[in-house]
Amino acid sequence: MNTPDNSPDNAPDNSPDAPPAAEAEQSVPEPARTDPPRDDSAGVAALVLGIVAVVAAANGWWLFLLPVALATGVLAVVFGVKGRRAAAAGRAGNPGQSLAGLVLGTTALSLVVLGGVAWTIWGDEWKHDEDTFEECIDDADDAAGLKVCLERFPEDAELLVG
Repeated sequence: MNTPDNSPDNAPDNSPDAPPAAEAEQSVPEPARTDPPRDDSAGVAALVLGIVAVVAAANGWWLFLLPVALATGVLAVVFGVKGRRAAAAGRAGNPGQSLAGLVLGTTALSLVVLGGVAWTIWGDEWKHDEDTFEECIDDADDAAGLKVCLERFPEDAELLVG
């Protein structure tokens, strides 16, 4: 007579190929760990923007590159800080790239600021783009402009008078 304890479905498997009951329970795979994925994009962005910012700032004598250097420098600093924080929290694996972008962005911003200070201090001397006395005379609009030309090119003024 089959009782629920010794029914064919509940009968222990005593075959030599069957694993013991304790081993069968242990062979069940555990669910995979779901660590948050690492996101290195902030560090990469900081590094790329920092390189662009330094190149633009180093070529700032082309005035249209100064806003590029300023914008990319600020973004490199922002992404560098964000990437460093993510790396410290274990969400990113590239703290070095974040730091490099942060340093390059800061360097570019420093170059832009130093360039602005230099332009403010010495800009009047750099504004004179006349290379010759004749160009200066041609660009002079009035007597004050002629006087500036005579002061800037005294040797040519002596030839004109003498």
